Amino acid sequence: MSEYDIVLTIYIIFMVLSLVLSIKYASIMMKKTGLFLPQVIIAGTIHFVLGVIAIIAWLLYTYSTNEMIFIGGGFLGMCMIIIGEILLVTIVLMNKKKWLLNN
Repeated sequence: MSEYDIVLTIYIIFMVLSLVLSIKYASIMMKKTGLFLPQVIIAGTIHFVLGVIAIIAWLLYTYSTNEMIFIGGGFLGMCMIIIGEILLVTIVLMNKKKWLLNN
């Protein structure tokens, strides 16, 4: 296992953790405030910002290496942000009634 495999694994774990953190934030704040749309927007922003931070860290780390690793990691991060946002909205919509009824 090379150095880049370890860094890529950490990169992917960070992106997944940003999704989990965003979902947890949305659930807690929807239960606490009873508001749906503002909390979804804030959770989506949290996920997006953490994803962009991960992409920037990846690009800075792999800048002087092979350009395919550099570009591929950036593309992977963008795809993971888009898929994560879709999953975030889907999960929040599926649990909307449960989280808002606990208010």
